[in-house]
Amino acid sequence: MIDFGRFTGNKYIEENKITEKGIVSFSKYFFNISDVDVFDIDVLESNEKRFVIKTCHCPYLKYWKEVDIDKEVPFFCEFTTSADLGIALAFDPGVKLKLLKNMLKGDDCCIYSFEV
Repeated sequence: MIDFGRFTGNKYIEENKITEKGIVSFSKYFFNISDVDVFDIDVLESNEKRFVIKTCHCPYLKYWKEVDIDKEVPFFCEFTTSADLGIALAFDPGVKLKLLKNMLKGDDCCIYSFEV
């Protein structure tokens, strides 16, 4: 998934002739590249060191709870967000992603922190 995200990010950068790099540039274009529109995302922090986003709505988790498989896929958030990490890496190869809160593991929301 990281490679898929990196491919997607590099393609977007190339097609849109983006010359800026770094986490600030990533945060500027992230909402155009990723599928985050279905998650109702709030930006908590955005600067040259961190881009932190929060959501309290996850259509995946809602469905998994309906079909009673949410306990069987505890790794899924880390897996799917690795595509977002790949996108970030296209803008800055030093970016790390931390999942600070995770609804799948019982938190009231998900908080993702992209950091350099």
